[in-house]
Amino acid sequence: MDADERSLRILEQYAQAPREVGPAALSQEYLDDIAKVEALPQNQSGADKSWVHRAQANFLRHYQRAQRR
Repeated sequence: MDADERSLRILEQYAQAPREVGPAALSQEYLDDIAKVEALPQNQSGADKSWVHRAQANFLRHYQRAQRR
C-alpha cells in the first residue's frame, strides 16, 4: 500500500468517526465579559465605526504586499 492509499484510509476512518455536536458551552464569566463589551459606548447603534473600514483596508494592503521568501 502506497502513501496515498494509507492517507486516504486514515482520512476515511476520521470521516466515519463519531463527532460531538451541539452548542458550545460558554462560561458565565465569558458571557459577562461579552455583555460588558457590547455595552461600551463605541458598540452602540449610531456610534462612529468608520475606523473599521480603515483597519480593513490597512489589513488588506499589508497582506497584498506580502511576498513569499
